[in-house]
Amino acid sequence: MRIVDPEHWKGLPDGHTRATTSSHGDPADELAVRRRQHEQAGALRFLLARSDAAEVKVGRRPLSIYDQITGTRPFH
Repeated sequence: MRIVDPEHWKGLPDGHTRATTSSHGDPADELAVRRRQHEQAGALRFLLARSDAAEVKVGRRPLSIYDQITGTRPFH
């Protein structure tokens, strides 16, 4: 038996305003969606570049080091 308290869902979106798409849409609409996604990605890159995390120097190493550490490949 499964019991769900409706109060747990209070304040969450119910999906009645969710937009749906199909692969048979208008090409102009699809272009608008891709353009909006590109603009949103640009805005995210802008915000990330301004954050303190953008200044953190990250070490780089070859992925093969993880094989060596885990023993999944013999050492060369």
